[in-house]
Amino acid sequence: MDAVFGCDASTGESLCCNERTMALVNKTRNELLGSRCFISVWGRGNKCKRCILIDASGNKEYEESITLPNGPKATLNVKNIVVAGRKIKLHRIRVTDNN
Repeated sequence: MDAVFGCDASTGESLCCNERTMALVNKTRNELLGSRCFISVWGRGNKCKRCILIDASGNKEYEESITLPNGPKATLNVKNIVVAGRKIKLHRIRVTDNN
């Protein structure tokens, strides 16, 4: 199963996540929801540079091969969507190598 989570496109606030996301980053739903995705998922102190690339992709799906902070290689897909007037970045992470 892929990790899937959504965050506010402007603030990075985590809005939803599935069980696989929690397992992948070793955090509970309560730890993730409301936190900034660049901190809780990506282990960074500020917004990722890839957010600029995702924003520039418009309605097209963004895809990138990445290495997760805890080591495994993965494919990241992100789609900009609008839900109830709120812009959201919907992330899907598919682990491709568990080391």
